[in-house]
Amino acid sequence: MPEPSSASRCPYFPDCVILDPFAHLAPLKNATTASAKTSALFHIEVSFEVVDPPGLSRCFVNCSGLDADDLSVPAVVTGADGAFLLIRVAFPRRDDREMHTDVFIYKAGPGKPLLHLLPRPYPAGLYSDHVGVLSCGDGHCLVVIPERRFDGGGPMRYDLQVFSSETKLWTTRIARVSSDLEGYHGLLLQHEPSKVFSVGDSLAWADTYLGVLLCDVLAKDPEMRLIDLPPLMPTNKVDLGGGFVAPVRSMRAARDVICKDGWIRCIEIEYPSWSKFNPMEFRWTAMIS
Repeated sequence: MPEPSSASRCPYFPDCVILDPFAHLAPLKNATTASAKTSALFHIEVSFEVVDPPGLSRCFVNCSGLDADDLSVPAVVTGADGAFLLIRVAFPRRDDREMHTDVFIYKAGPGKPLLHLLPRPYPAGLYSDHVGVLSCGDGHCLVVIPERRFDGGGPMRYDLQVFSSETKLWTTRIARVSSDLEGYHGLLLQHEPSKVFSVGDSLAWADTYLGVLLCDVLAKDPEMRLIDLPPLMPTNKVDLGGGFVAPVRSMRAARDVICKDGWIRCIEIEYPSWSKFNPMEFRWTAMIS
């Protein structure tokens, strides 16, 4: 694994970093190191090698219950907001134990970094690569997993499975679907987020084709709303295909959704042909909305 140049290492903690979501299984001790016990009572440590953007910062996991050859898929950072990160670690089957997965909350500060094992039972959505984490601004955070529910042909709703780092408990909150979505249950069933981010006190689950599900999870009566995204650019509409429900190919290379200064932004890029006679000549067009 290549080492970053010494000039890129941070003697301080910047306001933000670009983090590789795939953790490395190796020991690393520094000011970011935090430790906890796994569900099997193994000692586990999580550390970060922080570099200035646009360099890639890295997460390191060290655990006596894991060997370097154990992880075909490395431990993964599945959610983040503010000083909090959600880290999923898979433990392989052994003679003395079954295969299982632990999920941890890492708190970067203020003060000494902390690592906490989330209590079981886990909602199924916690094993996703895109889990909602919402910093509450008082040194605590919420982990939020929305689950679609129908009541015997009645209106759709979302059961929000919420873990609070303050109470250390899982609770369930009901989020109603906004009235303008009552006739679009099929669309909501197809909504598959490729990222989750916070927008103020709300969480946004972004499907880059079908739109952004936005939920005010801290409200007394949470509501799930859908924010539409612009139509695909002409070349992408042809290349990616797709109809009303979903594209036939991944849109990851063509479109992304972010939140900047409280505004949700959609960024898309297409590569229309520059010359039909010379396929090596091409151009690109970008759209930000």
